[in-house]
Amino acid sequence: MKRHLTFMLIAFSLTGCAQLGLKPVTPAPVVPAKPAQVAPAPADLSERLLFEANRLAEEVKAGRLTRTQAADQLGRARIAWVGRNPVDDETFRLYRQISVERDTGQISQAESQRKMDDALKRWQRRWVQLPLSARPANPAFTNFLMKVYGLPPLQ
Repeated sequence: MKRHLTFMLIAFSLTGCAQLGLKPVTPAPVVPAKPAQVAPAPADLSERLLFEANRLAEEVKAGRLTRTQAADQLGRARIAWVGRNPVDDETFRLYRQISVERDTGQISQAESQRKMDDALKRWQRRWVQLPLSARPANPAFTNFLMKVYGLPPLQ
């Protein structure tokens, strides 16, 4: 009985609002999703790769791509924009391998980050020992990852 009385009281309260001329609260309008970002053409190719990696990360989050598919697309962009060089080629091989291991559940996110961080730090140590003639002019892919990991770029 008390339950019915409570529901009736609520119903009368709500109809009373309409009687008093109070307007019901309307939900906020639905805002469409942001349109896809168009990659700017920065002079720094590592920035362009970072932008593309962020775009691909959104595709992975949405379930439209696996990590490996995104890595492959980023690899194709790398070759098209920067070209090949031994430093970036080696870094990309590990980046893709880590993507495969993450997709197959062989390693955790923390382990994948540790592996990449270790590899980037190894490149920092190796870079200073490389003869100038052996250093690529623009290791943009490796430098893009250096930015992601908060490390100074190879110069």
